[in-house]
Amino acid sequence: MTRIHSALLASLLALGIVGVAPTAAPAVAPDGLECLGGFDDPDPTHQPVLLVHGTFTNGWEHWSWNWYEVLAEEGFDVCVITLPDRSLGDMQAQGKTVANAIRHIAASSGDQVDVMGHSQGAVHPRWAVKWWPDVRASVDDMVMLAGPQHGTELGGSGESPFGCFESCWQMMPPSQYLAALNADDETPGDIDYTSIYSAFDELVQPQFPESTSALDGGTNLLIQAVCPGRPVDHAFMMVDGAVEALVRDAFTKPGTADVERAGGLLGVCTRTFMDGADPVGHATVIMARDFQEGFPNFHPSNAEPPLECYATGGC
Repeated sequence: MTRIHSALLASLLALGIVGVAPTAAPAVAPDGLECLGGFDDPDPTHQPVLLVHGTFTNGWEHWSWNWYEVLAEEGFDVCVITLPDRSLGDMQAQGKTVANAIRHIAASSGDQVDVMGHSQGAVHPRWAVKWWPDVRASVDDMVMLAGPQHGTELGGSGESPFGCFESCWQMMPPSQYLAALNADDETPGDIDYTSIYSAFDELVQPQFPESTSALDGGTNLLIQAVCPGRPVDHAFMMVDGAVEALVRDAFTKPGTADVERAGGLLGVCTRTFMDGADPVGHATVIMARDFQEGFPNFHPSNAEPPLECYATGGC
C-alpha cells in the first residue's frame, strides 16, 4: 500500500516536479496566497495554518488534496502559498514572500500562526523568522517535514551544461545561504519547532550519523525512531498517518509534538494513510491549474545568488 501511494504521490509531484533586518512590509496578502475560512474560527485550539510547498511544485499541487482541505473541513482557517517559478529561484526572495504571508494571516486573524512546510518549504519559514522580529512574534508552531535544514548532499553538483537553478545551489552544503540561516540560534524566538524526517528519504540526506533535518533547540523526530522500520519516503511524509498524528498534536496542544501525548507507539504507529487525503479526486483540477500556470522560469545559474545585506550585516 505504501509503495502504491508513494508512486501516485511521485507522479503528481512530477506534474510540476546576524545583520540588520530589513524594514517590515505592510500586512498585505502576497501574490499566490489562497485561504479557506474567514479567520473567525472560535476554537481556541485552532490557530490559522500556513502551508508552504517544496521544490518543483506549487501550493495547490502540493497541499490541495491533503492538509489544505482536510484542516478547513475541521474548522481551521488554512492558507496555502504558491511561490514564484515553483521555488526554483532565490530562496531569500521566497522567504520574504512567506514572511509577508505570515504577516497577512496574523493581521487578518488577530492570532498567531501555525506554519508547516515540506521539503524546501520547510526552510523558508525559518528564514522568515530569523530576520524579521515581527514575523517571529507572529508564529506559534513551526512544523517541518523532510526539511533540508543543513542542506542535502543529493541536491546535485550543478555541473551540467545548463548549470543549476538558484535554490538548488542554496540547498547544497556548504552554501552561504545555509551558513547564514544556521548561524547563531537555529530556533530563534518563542516558537515551538518540530522537525519530522525519515531515514528512507531519497532526496534529503544525510540522515545518519547526524540528520541534516535536525535543529539545535527544536524537537527532532526521526519517524523510524518513533515507529521502527516505517517505510516513509520523501513525498509520503505529507500524508503518512503517523506523521499526521504528530502534526495534529503539535498544532492543537501546547508545545512541540509529543509522541506519548499523540497516542504513543500504538496510537501513532498503527495509523497508515492520512484521513481525508484524496490525490485521485483532485488530479484533474491539479492538472488544469498546472496548464493554466504554464512553465516556470528555470533560473539557470553557475553559482548561488549573493546574500542580501541584511544577512551579512552589511546594510
